[in-house]
Amino acid sequence: MGHSSTKKKRLLEQKAELKRKRRSGLIRVIAPIAGFVVAAAIRTAGEASGAPWATSSFVNAAFFVGAIVLAGVAGYGSRDYRRATLEIREIEDKLAKLK
Repeated sequence: MGHSSTKKKRLLEQKAELKRKRRSGLIRVIAPIAGFVVAAAIRTAGEASGAPWATSSFVNAAFFVGAIVLAGVAGYGSRDYRRATLEIREIEDKLAKLK
């Protein structure tokens, strides 16, 4: 009995840690998307108001590079979210077998 309760406790601790990692991964997916939406809104508002900076080639290049960087950050967050989710499922299966 003692061994299985120790193992169960360890699995529950791992599950809690993985839930934190999954939440962090989700935030790393949502934050870049929100940042891109805000940047696009600012740029579009600048273009609509006729601001010369909004149509400059430097801003266009920075916008493009920023979009690529944000996509990379979101991709890593998505990867971490998926891995944590799969590991949580494995732990839940192990916990179900212990009962």
